[in-house]
Amino acid sequence: MLNRNQIQGYLAYDGDLSVGWCNAADIESYAGFVPDFARKNTCGKTISIVCFEIAPEYRGKGIALAFIDRVCSDAKTKGYAAVEGYAKLSDERNDFDYQGPVRLYQKAGFVEVTRENGQIVMRKTL
Repeated sequence: MLNRNQIQGYLAYDGDLSVGWCNAADIESYAGFVPDFARKNTCGKTISIVCFEIAPEYRGKGIALAFIDRVCSDAKTKGYAAVEGYAKLSDERNDFDYQGPVRLYQKAGFVEVTRENGQIVMRKTL
């Protein structure tokens, strides 16, 4: 998907070391990644944040929040109406849950739009 320019990726570095990744692009790029119930609740042209991966020793240092801020800034510049994330209801950190917790999106000014099957659509209108 990266090679076909279908998705946008963001990398965070500490010097020459890659310490984080965020996968975010137009909601239409993510067939199979964005929950169907989220697609039924869109509010115009939307960027979807579908996953984060932060190196364990760099977690809790604001990298994911910096990613969200950058995604929102880029989306606004490109004329998008909103940015969405698809958080799990659990606040427990799970190394296999790459979508980010609700509290992360709340810190970035996102609000809950809808929820279903243990997942919440969090949205920030730009």
